[in-house]
Amino acid sequence: MIKPIHILSILLLASACQSVQSSRSGRDELYSEDLSRVRPEYVMPEDTITTPVAGNSQSTPDVIPANDITFEINDVLDQTDDFRKGVNAIDGYTIQVYSGTSSDDARKIRGKLLSLLPQDDAELFYDEPNFKVKVGAFYTRIEAQKSFSVVKEEFPNAIIIPDRIPIN
Repeated sequence: MIKPIHILSILLLASACQSVQSSRSGRDELYSEDLSRVRPEYVMPEDTITTPVAGNSQSTPDVIPANDITFEINDVLDQTDDFRKGVNAIDGYTIQVYSGTSSDDARKIRGKLLSLLPQDDAELFYDEPNFKVKVGAFYTRIEAQKSFSVVKEEFPNAIIIPDRIPIN
């Protein structure tokens, strides 16, 4: 025995599966619509001065800016430049490979680093009473990561540390 709810659901399903016919009569028709009544019209102000542009027969208006801040911006840029003249280093990162009291070990490690990373300068520092061997000068920690992965294979105690990077 078929219940009325089953009949109703079958009818709904069948009506939902009917194909929908498009209102367009054919595919070859091109779309066209007149939007001129909703487009704004630009009226050139009468008080603008027009001067011809070289090589162009049409004239273009000379627009004088109402809120020009060029002089203020130049003053701020000059002040920033004066402030930055005294800056000779910025915050960055370097890879510290060795920190200890043995100068021989520090020199050996520096020699290995020079052969391992010839593009980066390995530097030996004496910060009393310790010798430190650092390599690279990087602006961000992500930049240091590539060289760090190469150094880490040979020197497992190497670390990336914040450092001041000199500006030339």
